[in-house]
Amino acid sequence: MKKLIILTSLIMSGNLWANPMDETCVIYTKNSIIERIEEKVIAERCERNNILVVTGLNLIGAHNSVFRFCRFDRNVNTSERPNSSWMVSCVLYDKNSRESATSKFGLR
Repeated sequence: MKKLIILTSLIMSGNLWANPMDETCVIYTKNSIIERIEEKVIAERCERNNILVVTGLNLIGAHNSVFRFCRFDRNVNTSERPNSSWMVSCVLYDKNSRESATSKFGLR
């Protein structure tokens, strides 16, 4: 009986061991780049180390998304979709985007 209780508790507590990398954060954009509204959605709904998937980007928006949100020590995938938009999938570095050096110093 004790073995049954222990086995049941181990099976039922599996969700306690789940980590953020097991979750996907999907963002659909129609603007070709990630704008403030998408940044807000990422900040509110995503966690560090989630798998981030962003679709509806143009090529420049895809590159911007990678350097602003993705971890570089993990796989980063960019692919062109049939409708000529781009998709990015990567491990989310942080729910807030990186600040560029030019904006930090007030340069444009």
